[in-house]
Amino acid sequence: MDFKFNAKIAKPGKYHITVMVKRNGAKVKYDTYVRTKTFVVKDVKLSLKSISVKFNGGQVVNASLSGNTFSFDLTGMEDSDSLTDILIVANKNAVVNIGGKTFPLSGNVSRNITPKMLGVDKNPPEGVTLASMREKADRNGYLKGSISLVSGKEKLTYNIVVKVK
Repeated sequence: MDFKFNAKIAKPGKYHITVMVKRNGAKVKYDTYVRTKTFVVKDVKLSLKSISVKFNGGQVVNASLSGNTFSFDLTGMEDSDSLTDILIVANKNAVVNIGGKTFPLSGNVSRNITPKMLGVDKNPPEGVTLASMREKADRNGYLKGSISLVSGKEKLTYNIVVKVK
């Protein structure tokens, strides 16, 4: 009998898996070993896998990555469109710093960060709209910033470039 199972193992190390079986109704803990396997999970270098933004509670815009820069193109959106969420995924457990605020990330799990969590939900009163973002853009229509990612002794900084007009 062949069977497969998946396990998400985030910590590097040597692991040993043993599968034991027993007959239905048997009084013993197990009848026999089916398979024993030892494997090693290597440590991986910290990286940010993806950043996306959500508008109006549903429309997701994914960033493209080039080097250490994530870029968004929001030029086709309406002034009234409102940023509701930032979605971030790192490849391992880490802490991300956005605008001086820190948020824990679980490896390979999308973390949702809202404008309210960043303290910008009421500036302007209608929330973070494309109109308010466009007012803050440079003369070429870009908003630029950076975020940092820390896991243990590893630290990375990524540039964020958002074309809004």
